[in-house]
Amino acid sequence: MAKKGLPVVMEGQRINLRVFRRFFYPIQMKHMDKQFIVYSDTKRETEINYNRAEDYDLDDPFNRIKLIRLARATKSLELNPKNPQEYIITVCTNRELYEPHADEIKYIPFDPKRLEPLEDRIKKERRKLDWDERMNPSD
Repeated sequence: MAKKGLPVVMEGQRINLRVFRRFFYPIQMKHMDKQFIVYSDTKRETEINYNRAEDYDLDDPFNRIKLIRLARATKSLELNPKNPQEYIITVCTNRELYEPHADEIKYIPFDPKRLEPLEDRIKKERRKLDWDERMNPSD
C-alpha cells in the first residue's frame, strides 16, 4: 500500500504532510427580508490525496510549507505520535470558519477554538443586518 500524504522538505527534514478537509454545511437564513448564510460543522473529514492537491493549492511545495507554518502558529498542527516525521493538518475555508462574506476563498487550518457556536454566529449575522439597515435605510 502506498504511503498517504504529501511530501515536504522543510528546515532540512523530509516530512510527510497529511491534510484533511473539514466539511461544513451552508445554512441559508432570512432576517428582515434579507438572506444570509451561516455554516454548520458536520464534523466530517476526508483526506486530500496527491491527485486532488491542486484543488486546495497544495500542488506547490511552498504553499505546503506556508500551510505548515500557519498551522504551527495557530497551534492546529498535529504530530503523528507513531511517526514524528508525519504532520497532520485539518483545513477548511475562511468563509466556513469565521468570514462568511469573504470575496476570496482561502484554505486555512481548522482551529476548533475559533469556531463559535451556531447560535452565536446566527445572532452575529442578524446584528450585522440590523446595523446595515440602520446605516442604509431602505426608504
